[in-house]
Amino acid sequence: MEVLFYSLGVLTVAFLYVVVSVFKLNKKIDYIEDIVEEHKRQTNIEYNEIYREMDVRINHHAVQPLKETNENVANEVEYLQRTIDSRIDKLEARLTKNS
Repeated sequence: MEVLFYSLGVLTVAFLYVVVSVFKLNKKIDYIEDIVEEHKRQTNIEYNEIYREMDVRINHHAVQPLKETNENVANEVEYLQRTIDSRIDKLEARLTKNS
């Protein structure tokens, strides 16, 4: 009988140890999951900041100069059209004057 009580005592202690270990392990897993989620959130925030900074730099260094170049080309084309129109008008005036 004593052996049975001793065995039950040992099994009870082992079972309690396993139960406590499982709860501690579960707690650690929850903590690690929280850390992983926090890192994901922080990484997402940093990614968005980098993306915004790249967008600003691309806009400043690439898009803005292209817009300025496009405006300059449009102004030059308009100037050339006015000059050609003026020359054609002068040529017409000379031709009508000489005829």
